Amino acid sequence: CFHYAGVTCTDATAPLSAGAKGYTCGSCPAGMVGDGESCVDLNECLLASNHSDVHQCKNATCFNEAPGYRCECLSGYSMQSDNRTCVFCLSPDVDECAGPSHGCTQTCTNTAGGFSCGCKQYYVLASDGKSCERK
Repeated sequence: CFHYAGVTCTDATAPLSAGAKGYTCGSCPAGMVGDGESCVDLNECLLASNHSDVHQCKNATCFNEAPGYRCECLSGYSMQSDNRTCVFCLSPDVDECAGPSHGCTQTCTNTAGGFSCGCKQYYVLASDGKSCERK
């Protein structure tokens, strides 16, 4: 008999009634729908939220795959180990000291969300918080 790959079909016992198939097939694999003889992809991303097979993406966009689906986090969110749930995360710290825009005249120390200027030996930080003056 012809059936979908991965689905097991078994022969029916004789005698068969007129028009009956000579076999029965098991269920389609997860993420697929049909009678086992013919299976097609189930688009979990388009199902109503109360459907038992609806996607489980949280704070993410659902993308259909055959079979199944994948979730991609919305901007500013990070994927958890279940590959379905995304949680809000703070943006990674930007190293303000990496470029010239910090304005420090001697040393620049990157901090979470900012930076601080410093001075080398024999100098002190001026009142502008960026330039250094000799002691």
